[in-house]
Amino acid sequence: MKHTLMTLAAIALAGHAHAQVPDGYPETYTAMLETARGEGPLLVYTNMEPVQWEGAVELFNALLPEVEVQFLELNSGEIGARYQAEVASGQPSADLIVTTDIATWVKMMETDQITPYASPEASVYPAWSMPHPGLYTIAADPMMLMWNKALLPEDMVPDSMGQLAELAAENPQVFNGTITTYDATTPYGYNAHSAFVKFHGDKAWEWLDVLAPMTRPDGTGPMLEKVTTGEYALAYFMGAGVARLALKDPARAEIVGLAPIKDGNPIVLRGAAAPKTANSPESAKVMLDVLLSRDGQISLGKRARTPLRPDVTSADVDGGLTYAEVVAQIGEENMIPITFDAELASNETFDAFVARYRQATGR
Repeated sequence: MKHTLMTLAAIALAGHAHAQVPDGYPETYTAMLETARGEGPLLVYTNMEPVQWEGAVELFNALLPEVEVQFLELNSGEIGARYQAEVASGQPSADLIVTTDIATWVKMMETDQITPYASPEASVYPAWSMPHPGLYTIAADPMMLMWNKALLPEDMVPDSMGQLAELAAENPQVFNGTITTYDATTPYGYNAHSAFVKFHGDKAWEWLDVLAPMTRPDGTGPMLEKVTTGEYALAYFMGAGVARLALKDPARAEIVGLAPIKDGNPIVLRGAAAPKTANSPESAKVMLDVLLSRDGQISLGKRARTPLRPDVTSADVDGGLTYAEVVAQIGEENMIPITFDAELASNETFDAFVARYRQATGR
């Protein structure tokens, strides 16, 4: 991902210099908005693309039309490294951090770098999505099964990893070399695979011992395109937000199927928090509230992220995916949130997993 610094134009509600405080927010919120107006621009470090922020910026600027929102778009792991380097050298840094990188959040939690802001929106979210005061999950992206309908007849389409391993073992002529997923030896792929292994234990390794030698690792865009064209028959642990958005194209939906993994679906969590070093701390809190609000979640859901908020439906996000929809299909007990876990982020755990996975691949 390119390093880009961009500014999105402030958008105020027509005829309103200052919008009303949202219903149910504390009376002190007016004073917080007033302070935010005098802070200067809001700088966000993020691994979300600019288009995914457009709705949130509009909502933010309806409350704070004077505040310019700036974004530094970085790869997930680069965000934490840059922030820590800037803080260590006394340089200005992010006012708000949004990333899926587990190590970033583990480091910030362990060193008490997160502003312990209690959002008025927090009460509707599950406790596991707020692992530290001030750290919130703004999106929960399932990693699903995706397949080419022309290549796999209905009786060859799995609904679980266990069934996929069974089908692949019985039909290597169909699946060998035509399965894809993220590289399990890179951070993003590791997170999904290791969370699944932690969920199932040795049983998961039995399945991966079958699947890994048959699998060709790839990235999100290539997996989507190559399943569509038939180069791959099936992808597992596929980032479903982008896929669901692509499947709004009827022509692609005729070819590509997408479904949750019934024996355990990894969920990538996108965390957001304001560092204690923020130069615009009140503006950062307002943006957090926007992202957690129902309208903010809808804006993210329309742009390939998966709303976690339970009162957002697929209809609200124009047919996009929601966390609640996946829960309804496979049950909460089969959801595997990839939490911001220090053990998962440790080098020792990563190295041990990679060694075992390479054993499974035979490479």
